[in-house]
Amino acid sequence: MERSIKKVAIVGAECTGKSLLTEALANHFGCPYVPEFAREYLGKLNLPYTALDVQAIARGQLSLEDEAVANTGSPYLFCDTNLWVIKVWMDNSYKATPEWIEQEIQQRQYHLHILTDYNIPYENDSLREHPNERQHFTEIYRNLLENHKVPYVYVKGCLEERVKQVQAAL
Repeated sequence: MERSIKKVAIVGAECTGKSLLTEALANHFGCPYVPEFAREYLGKLNLPYTALDVQAIARGQLSLEDEAVANTGSPYLFCDTNLWVIKVWMDNSYKATPEWIEQEIQQRQYHLHILTDYNIPYENDSLREHPNERQHFTEIYRNLLENHKVPYVYVKGCLEERVKQVQAAL
């Protein structure tokens, strides 16, 4: 069933509208979406997170994605983040990404990645860590996607404009 589903991953720096865009795309196309597992996991964690927590988040994200793929007959599945986001997180926080995550990145296929522009107002919350580095992280994502020849579209503007840009790309 996975081959008939076009998985679309929304990636980018923190607070660039990934979750809002994911939900808007799912509503627009009448398709399911995979939420960001990290928000739920970190919201329950009463301590500072560790590299092991980030790996648990990666496993949780994969599990949500696999479950969604198995349970939908929809033509699209929108994923609010994927292992590229975990890789950037691991490389930034711990200077390395575990080999199993690197292998999963190579094995998992997505029809398209949506890279979100950083030029929207920053909304602080307890899970966000880099309010002044969104441009820096956006360039990291762009370089990763381009260097790995991953199909992607860079979307910017308001939510409605972003949905239209994705619709045109799909």
